[in-house]
Amino acid sequence: MVKNREDAAQTAENQSKASVGICQLWTRMVYGSVSVGDVDGDGDADAVDGWKSEPKDAQHTNRKPPRGVPVAFSGGSRGFGHRAVSLGGGKIRSTDMSSSGYSPGNIGTTTISQIERSMNVTYLGWSETIGGVKIPLAPKPTEPKPKTSRGVQVDVAIAALKKATTNDPVRAKLKKQALDALLKMPFIR
Repeated sequence: MVKNREDAAQTAENQSKASVGICQLWTRMVYGSVSVGDVDGDGDADAVDGWKSEPKDAQHTNRKPPRGVPVAFSGGSRGFGHRAVSLGGGKIRSTDMSSSGYSPGNIGTTTISQIERSMNVTYLGWSETIGGVKIPLAPKPTEPKPKTSRGVQVDVAIAALKKATTNDPVRAKLKKQALDALLKMPFIR
């Protein structure tokens, strides 16, 4: 199973160095995905193969990829294309890039346009899958469990003390002391 979108984006954000020219391998590793091999039969397993391995109904060509999905480009100096990870909001985490442009061996945050200009590639789009496997959305945060808090228990104790009646002066004094102590506790409203 591949990582969910948020985990993949965070993994990409936490990395800063990579060997030059391993964008497809790095992107797959961010998701924990296996190689798709040479999909187009041109003798290499490159970023273009990664894009071509994605089902057509999982490919999107708009320039607003959501956080945690892979983006793909074609072209480049050797025709291998490029693959990277969207951070959402127009930001892309990419190998061989920095915020100012091409930067061999570095992993940086950049934009689709900056990658196109710096690497002489053409944006193909983003996909909901990696290696043909659906990338899960991040799990929804769980609701906090209702507290069986001391506050509720104390409210019950205060109510019981207020209801309790006694004609015994010693018990009445103890009741008042217990009630005063409870009301002074910091977790009481």
